[in-house]
Amino acid sequence: MFGATQKAYRRPGQTFGDPTLLEKLDLVPGLSSLAFTIIAGLLTAGFRGERGAVGVRLSTAQLQYISPPFRDLYRKYCKKHGIVPQVLNLKFGTEAFWIGSPSAKNIVIYFHGGGFSLDGEDDHIRFWADDVASDVNAGSRKNVAFLFLAYTLVPFATYPTQIYEAAECLKHVLSELGRSPSDVTIAGDSAGANICLALLSLMLHPSNDLPEVQVDKPLKAMVLLGPWLSFQYDYPSMTVNAQKDICAVPSEAMWARDYLAGKPSTPYAEPLDADAEWWKGAELKVSHCFASSGSHEILLDHTIAWAAKYRSVTPEDHFELVIGNGECHIAPIIEPLLCDSSPTEQGDAIKTFFKTHFTS
Repeated sequence: MFGATQKAYRRPGQTFGDPTLLEKLDLVPGLSSLAFTIIAGLLTAGFRGERGAVGVRLSTAQLQYISPPFRDLYRKYCKKHGIVPQVLNLKFGTEAFWIGSPSAKNIVIYFHGGGFSLDGEDDHIRFWADDVASDVNAGSRKNVAFLFLAYTLVPFATYPTQIYEAAECLKHVLSELGRSPSDVTIAGDSAGANICLALLSLMLHPSNDLPEVQVDKPLKAMVLLGPWLSFQYDYPSMTVNAQKDICAVPSEAMWARDYLAGKPSTPYAEPLDADAEWWKGAELKVSHCFASSGSHEILLDHTIAWAAKYRSVTPEDHFELVIGNGECHIAPIIEPLLCDSSPTEQGDAIKTFFKTHFTS
């Protein structure tokens, strides 16, 4: 049934969204309001991280309409860098984009963030393919290649479609390309990190309602940047960091509601809902786990609470958590969009993690 319904979905990863006529007419005042909010935040921020949430001025359909498709941004990146585009067409009709050779020593399958509703950005590609990969691929080395999945966005598909698509991408790399799990890493930011943990949960706890995800040995690593772990918003950081982060509780709540689309939540959708025992044996499925958050994130308390559970049942050398001081949500990716190209603690920690585990 899943495969049959997929053909009906439009994919903003490949095509533009579809706002109503009224939403199109509202774009001019909406964009003006958005620009003013961003500029005001930049001018009044006392230090990095105090950006002020943008809020929900534009609808998801409007945001999808004005945002270039991930496919177009990928092709633009390839043209700029003199790279021949390598687009992988997967079983369910989704696409994934290669940066680097599929025969590289290590493959990183990347799931972008955006509340499951917004497409991948060029800064997703820039940070991982340029900033991170440049360190581990220095000279003529081919230590790592990235495979960016353009999963179907909400509302064109809802939970658990994105998990099926991610599982299919992982299966393709392991089965069709014949890569060893020890050469494969799953990584993601925000909603993409949520997908990573859904895959890990399925390795630990198979479900008849979700795709099968099996590995005969541990994946090399799992990297989580600003993970979206819960759809509950009564934690202190939601209030304390409300005027410091680039995220806003109303938009997060809206995207979570749209993602579930009336379905009951489970630990596969909200990893924080699982108790500590749920994560027992995780080191047998992924050799290393890295997670990071910013001290100014509204999602900070979610990350700390989940990390405490995860760390309590896994070996000491398996898990690393980094909290970037004064940093907002997914700072290494979002800060350049806010005209700040200086290094971030989270970005530097990710680079160190990759140099440690991907250059030996």
